[in-house]
Amino acid sequence: MTLRVRISLVIAVAVAVLAVAVVAVLDTVLTRDFGALERAEAEHRAAQVGRAVVHESATLDGVLSDYASWDEMYAYVARPTAAFIASNLSDQSLVRLRLGLFAITDHEGAIVWGRSRPAGAEHTQPLPRAWLDRLTPASRLVRHLKPSSHLHGIVMVGDEAWLVASRPITTSANRGPLRGAVIMARRLAGEIAGLRETTALDLYLETRPGIAPVTIQSDTQLTAHAVIKDIDRREAVGLAVRLPREMDQHRRRAQATLLAALLLTALGFAVVTLRTTEQYVLRRIVAIARFVRTVRIRGDLALRLEDESRDEIGEVTTALNDLLATLDTQTRDLEQARVEALQRAG
Repeated sequence: MTLRVRISLVIAVAVAVLAVAVVAVLDTVLTRDFGALERAEAEHRAAQVGRAVVHESATLDGVLSDYASWDEMYAYVARPTAAFIASNLSDQSLVRLRLGLFAITDHEGAIVWGRSRPAGAEHTQPLPRAWLDRLTPASRLVRHLKPSSHLHGIVMVGDEAWLVASRPITTSANRGPLRGAVIMARRLAGEIAGLRETTALDLYLETRPGIAPVTIQSDTQLTAHAVIKDIDRREAVGLAVRLPREMDQHRRRAQATLLAALLLTALGFAVVTLRTTEQYVLRRIVAIARFVRTVRIRGDLALRLEDESRDEIGEVTTALNDLLATLDTQTRDLEQARVEALQRAG
């Protein structure tokens, strides 16, 4: 195996080892750092959606305030009439307000009037047993102690999550004495569907809250989870957001770019090293070897190798030329002595 081949193999192995080491480091560092950023961004997006859900309950509370602080509602609770319901709380009104439930209680907590609307239906029906059990006189949704009191958030009724708002019934001037409470509710699943359309995010509810904040589904998709608490600050439902792994795609592109740059740099380094070695070492070694063969074949000790470089190979060349000069002188002296000896003998 020639020296040129050996040097080429050594450089190739060194470049390969360097490439493997750098790829391993890049993969570890980029995967860790970009992964942390990806998870942080996903958790942030899920938290944003969770805040949007809370905001929707506050919006419902704002709608409810117009009904709770209203002289006509205040009078209706004292003397319920069918005319008031027909004028203000018809089925069309509940559909327009996107309500799944509307209930009115008196100051003792008894339900004066209430209707529920199945999901997607145009007509209402009496309150289901699950809601009747929820709207008891002792419930926080029914019991209010002062005119400024209000409650809104998530409530689990059976296995279904609802956005609920509750306010005491007062006069339009927000004065008492309190005559009961008004409760509005929207199905959380319907609100999530609305958020899905307005935000263009892939949202859905989970029945089991409390799982890992972020789960990786595939190389292209992950799911961020947020826990939504109810009005009693207990974990109620989980909210999941499916997101594309854009950060991981950026990582892959950055890793591919860095690897390509590394390989090009390593290739350039190998080419420059080989050319430098060829120019300053190999060619001169080959020239020395060729010169020595020529001297051996010709037997001419007067030949000299030309190399004026002041480096180690130049020193070898000078030493070789000095050796040839010494051998040439000694050979000439020996030849002269032989001739002289022959002359004396003759």
